[in-house]
Amino acid sequence: MTAAASQGGGGGAPHEPVTVVQVAHHLDAVMDHTRVVVMHAGRVAQAGPPAELLQQANSPFARLVAAHAHQHQRHGHDPSQPTA
Repeated sequence: MTAAASQGGGGGAPHEPVTVVQVAHHLDAVMDHTRVVVMHAGRVAQAGPPAELLQQANSPFARLVAAHAHQHQRHGHDPSQPTA
């Protein structure tokens, strides 16, 4: 499970910053977010923009994405395609 936060317009006044926290079971759901927080053993293991975290080859987030892609390839799914 991955939690992601993004900022943007929402239920408040126009241009008022809003933080949305999303707990996701699919990594593709968080790739467009501003910030991702990876938890491990109840603690923050890593946090930052997804693209930056992926650039760190052995980072917790990069390992999650690689494991996710490997699992989808093993089961005959194309990880570049959205899941149904």
